Amino acid sequence: MSSDPITDEKSPKMPDIKFKDELTDIASGSTIHGIANIFSTNSAFKRILWILAFFACVTLVIRQLVDIFILYSSFPIITSFKHELYTEFPAFTVCNLNKYRHSKHEEFKRKMEKLANEEYARKRAHNTRDELCILDEIYCSMTSLVLNITSYTRWRSTRYGNCYTFELKTDVGIMDGLDGGINLIFNLEIHENTTTDFEPGIRFVVHPRGVVAMPHEEGITIKGGERAIIGITQTGIHRLQTPKSPCRTNDRHFGGIYDMKACRKLCRETIIQEECGCYEFDESISLRTPSIADTCKNTNFDCSKRVQGDLALNLGNYCDCPVACRETNLVLSDVREPAFKSNSLDDRSQLNMMSNHICGTIYGAMPQRNCPLNRLKRENTLTENFVKIKLYFKEPAYDIWSEEAAYDQIQMLADIGGSLGLFIGASVLSLGELLEVVGMCVRALIRRRQNSIHTVDQIQETQPEKLTLDDIDCTNDIVETK
Repeated sequence: MSSDPITDEKSPKMPDIKFKDELTDIASGSTIHGIANIFSTNSAFKRILWILAFFACVTLVIRQLVDIFILYSSFPIITSFKHELYTEFPAFTVCNLNKYRHSKHEEFKRKMEKLANEEYARKRAHNTRDELCILDEIYCSMTSLVLNITSYTRWRSTRYGNCYTFELKTDVGIMDGLDGGINLIFNLEIHENTTTDFEPGIRFVVHPRGVVAMPHEEGITIKGGERAIIGITQTGIHRLQTPKSPCRTNDRHFGGIYDMKACRKLCRETIIQEECGCYEFDESISLRTPSIADTCKNTNFDCSKRVQGDLALNLGNYCDCPVACRETNLVLSDVREPAFKSNSLDDRSQLNMMSNHICGTIYGAMPQRNCPLNRLKRENTLTENFVKIKLYFKEPAYDIWSEEAAYDQIQMLADIGGSLGLFIGASVLSLGELLEVVGMCVRALIRRRQNSIHTVDQIQETQPEKLTLDDIDCTNDIVETK
């Protein structure tokens, strides 16, 4: 009895693994609720109910997950509040309302005439600005100790001339109340006045450390002979940088702390300079940037005003100046009184002591009777030569408002886990089951493809050999094959 060569042939077929049985085994032991009931029940009605219930829960969990991701992508923010003790005194900037010394005025005229000579101008150009400007004697007292302040940063304002920014040591003046703080006395040298635009005095501004001072916009004017009692209330704002609420942390122009007002001011000046080839006369930030042309007060005045009018309405479209991530706001209360009371023995004694000290140090080379302060004393205008300032913190601590993420990644993961566990009982370990099912499906597809290819090869190898005319012997009456 002949046998089928196909069935007798030994072939290296892969083991026949029942995919359905494996899938049923995994599903029956699944930790995801509902799947085990679908595959283990023998009742068709129960299986339909479990399938409907499972897909209803899957629909609900998908909706929950969508809501969770929408909430997270909206970057909600909450604001927290806390008190902190003062650790440093803010910076302050002072500008004398009188730009130039009267005693240098005639000398300046002579130099300006010589500037027509190019060689003289080249040799002396570095001196023609600084020696005209006044660096006043500034005295500072903390807890009855009087110091002559010499540590400062000088910068030029086109409106006020030389301005000086002071940042005291971090532990100076931090005690709150009128008993703490610092006391400042400024020598105005009113005998050197060259302008009648302002009364003798100073422009004074208190600002956070490292931030560009703006005397014209934020400062206060203190006249000669006045004492300003300035109380400081500080508030800190710490913003959270998010894609929907961008803020800036550093200032690429000045290398210091970023300030939105300074950024907008510099942007406005830059646009005016590019459009008109000059800078606005009243601005001060211009002088901290390179390649500055002439002031617009002297040239291109109409162009400057036109550009400023356009920027007043559309500055936000030209300038990228977001809020600062860390911002310090200072609120000042200002009370004025006479710097020296005529009926106060202590004030008269202090006035005489300061005038004698100045005459002996600054004007020591001239006879004492020729000291300008002695002339002011004879004219009863000596008190107008000084400005006194009392700076103090009104409270022992300041408020800090901080933005925090109301919904962070940890909260999002917790909500995702809660939704998956509530509706379908899934967890992180359930992902292992899903990966196992995926791997099993991939292996089954590979086996099926390999078995299909192997079967085709076997069929081709076991087909009967085709006969040709050469294989047939036609000489006999009975046809036989060779």
